[in-house]
Amino acid sequence: MAIPATKSPSSLKPKPRIDKSKWAAMVRNRRRMMKPNLPKTQSSSQSTTTQSSSDSYNIVEQTANPIKPRFNKSQLEAMVRNSRRFSKRSGFASHTQILSGPRWIRGSFIGKGTYGSVFVAKVINPTDEFPAEVAVKTAEISQSSTLKYEKQLLNMFSDCKQIINCYGDSITEDEKGIQSYNLFLELCAESLHHYIQRSCGGLVEVEIRGITRDIVMGISCIHCQDYVHCDIKPANILLVPKPFPHGDSGVSSHNAKICDFGLTTIYMYDMSGPVMGTECYLAPECIKDRVQGFSSDIWALGCVVLEMMTGKKVLNMDLSEIPELPGRVSDEGRDFLAKCLDQDPRSRWSASKLLKHPFIHGE
Repeated sequence: MAIPATKSPSSLKPKPRIDKSKWAAMVRNRRRMMKPNLPKTQSSSQSTTTQSSSDSYNIVEQTANPIKPRFNKSQLEAMVRNSRRFSKRSGFASHTQILSGPRWIRGSFIGKGTYGSVFVAKVINPTDEFPAEVAVKTAEISQSSTLKYEKQLLNMFSDCKQIINCYGDSITEDEKGIQSYNLFLELCAESLHHYIQRSCGGLVEVEIRGITRDIVMGISCIHCQDYVHCDIKPANILLVPKPFPHGDSGVSSHNAKICDFGLTTIYMYDMSGPVMGTECYLAPECIKDRVQGFSSDIWALGCVVLEMMTGKKVLNMDLSEIPELPGRVSDEGRDFLAKCLDQDPRSRWSASKLLKHPFIHGE
């Protein structure tokens, strides 16, 4: 076996070593280049100097020509709020993959619907049909059949302004391989439930008239397509502030929109069977006879109107007698409530008939 040739000791030249003085000069030059470019002062009284070893940095306290901030206080606070709103702490990790649909970022948690959690979402490339900020209702793909059904219903009701808008959907996958279905919905200011809570004793009648009219129009659209919502309640009524001033003008300051169609079912002549909805808003026939139909939505509407008038949640599900109302409620309001809370579902007014009632007609 051949032995590889080795270099003779004379051919191995030692590596050149840097002189210590040259090395120190290189360090000084590097520090000088990194040194902040601060203006020189004319006298020592105008500056404060600190020294470290042979090199020093002059830290100048300059009072002339202060640097103007790029943003004022309100702009900075808005930037902080926005960054918190769409921070990683929201639960949407950066490594989550978007398998279909638009690119978006999950923001703060809003609440929990019947079949999914709701978040604020920021769309990366918004369009006229797809706004920059939306609400997104999310559920695991294996449990998303109800959300997909809700999307079909919202597309059916897309021409009704009193029903929440649907902008589309997407599918995402996290780092564990779990896929989620995401439904993009219109982002509103707050729910009627929270609005009533902040009212401290009920809403003024001009607000009740306007909000009630919007709810009745939405229910009418649903019933015209032969569907029953089955879960009309303040938490499922969302509010959008009107763009013009209000107050003494006699006009409601909000538009109302119906949301959460997870329990919505098609109307059939025989609606007996399992009853769906929130217990304290169920009509007497739902509780006693296990029957749910168009008139059941009207009963729930009456409970919502009663809650707006009194500021208190309905607890007596039978409501054989309408509880005492505040003195500020008009006779028209009392009569409208009686038409909604009739014990006999056959005598209860329909949504199309309620639209002609003087309490909300012409709003």
